[in-house]
Amino acid sequence: MPFKPVAATPQLTPTEIALISQNRITEAPIEFSANNPKSTDINRSLPIMSIKCRLTGTYTVTGSSATLTPYGIAELIQRLTLMVDGDQELISVPGFQLRTISHAYTGTAPYIKQPAVVVGSDTFEMAFTIPVDVGSYFSLLDASLNNRVTLVVQWGDVADMATPGTGHSLSGVQLNVNTLAVAGGSRGKPGGVGFGYMQHRIISLDQPITAAQSDLIINLNHRRMYSAFYLFSISDGSPVNTILNNARMKIVNNVLQKQLREDIEAENLERYNLASKFTGIHIFDLVRGANMDHAIMTSRGLEPEVVLDVAKPGTTDTIHVVSDYLVPPTAVAA
Repeated sequence: MPFKPVAATPQLTPTEIALISQNRITEAPIEFSANNPKSTDINRSLPIMSIKCRLTGTYTVTGSSATLTPYGIAELIQRLTLMVDGDQELISVPGFQLRTISHAYTGTAPYIKQPAVVVGSDTFEMAFTIPVDVGSYFSLLDASLNNRVTLVVQWGDVADMATPGTGHSLSGVQLNVNTLAVAGGSRGKPGGVGFGYMQHRIISLDQPITAAQSDLIINLNHRRMYSAFYLFSISDGSPVNTILNNARMKIVNNVLQKQLREDIEAENLERYNLASKFTGIHIFDLVRGANMDHAIMTSRGLEPEVVLDVAKPGTTDTIHVVSDYLVPPTAVAA
């Protein structure tokens, strides 16, 4: 989701632009350990633009043929978290949401190869991008003054990606990590002289659906600049399009945006170059590109909220609400 700085914000000069280069840094891979957290430290020497990841491994079936779960190998990652100084979460989402978020920012569905589920062994691979900068070097992560930036994976197990739970195994599983960083830019210029970069955060929370209702309220922080919400609908373990009816963005009693489910689906088809509709995924976009001032408007002292109209088609229904937002910069010493 590319963003541009707010109008009248000082821009990089042509000389500074000419000096900027994109560096790719290979980090230590995150090795698989069933049902345990594992991590790798991210290089902090240059402002971070994005993190490219690739999940690889081999799946072996020794008993009867297995069946992949709805998201397959993505569910090996129970949760992925990009963390600063051990306690500040910038990105924190379950593995099954990673490809959608990557697709939204790159405009292209990331590569995935699910393994065969018949008796024998087969390799698998899933690529995705973790977006740190939202575009135009607006929210680079300049972590040079921090003590540590860590990418943490809470691993699941083979039963999370396929059933039955016996007669199959994993080998050689790891998450390969490459950091894209920017050299040559002046710290703080994209956000305005004397200010640091915006901080980009993507956080996923679970919202159980206990009954059909027209006003399921998701409270938001008024000190944040919300750009989009990814709504993942799960009914009895499977993604469905029958939970969400519509979504509204409100401040007090003022509805800023309202979209029917069908309108979101049509917009997602066009915006993200889809061959067919997502299943169980609706991206409720609030702002786009040069309309950054609309995001700022949701942050000026009044409490914003997202209100969902939902049905309850199954026994256990959940909407995973992923908030995509920016934290405004604070002044830094000259």
